[in-house]
Amino acid sequence: MLVAVSRAPTVQELGLEAVDIEADERGFIKVDSHLRISVPSVYAVGDANGGLRS
Repeated sequence: MLVAVSRAPTVQELGLEAVDIEADERGFIKVDSHLRISVPSVYAVGDANGGLRS
């Protein structure tokens, strides 16, 4: 589990590309409508994915 709390994405130094986690053009982790990321069985919630999703 990765937990990050901030007002802006601060995931640049985590090496997400080394584990095939994709970020969008603003630096947030890309998620689908169920908050799943590009790695199976992994989810990104909160500020890491750009905030609340409806």
